[in-house]
Amino acid sequence: MRIGRASLIQIALCGLFSISLHADTRISARVVQPKAAPRSLQVFVVVPPAAENRGVLATLDCPHYSRSSFLQLDGERSRGPFQPFDWPRLPDCIYTIAVTLIGADGRPIAATQLRAIVGAPRTED
Repeated sequence: MRIGRASLIQIALCGLFSISLHADTRISARVVQPKAAPRSLQVFVVVPPAAENRGVLATLDCPHYSRSSFLQLDGERSRGPFQPFDWPRLPDCIYTIAVTLIGADGRPIAATQLRAIVGAPRTED
């Protein structure tokens, strides 16, 4: 059986992948595509307790779709595990997921970035 180049690209784009593009030890994240909801993404975040931690901002972006969620933290009293960020019923796309730890002054203090594919996105995405 011979598979052409276009078919291989299409097969590669139909799966889910997660790559951490920028990482910081003060925050980590992983993305999961639930088997029961293949058009959904869940992002699990780990943040060690620290006095300056005030929140986690998670954004989901692609050329035609964007969403964000915020989780408030209470410094050293915020201990995980936290509920995952849950984005159901997503359109086909290659998504960039940015997860940012917000400090007491309202400024970002750490961030990580992931990528995930949902469905079979158009090649221009």
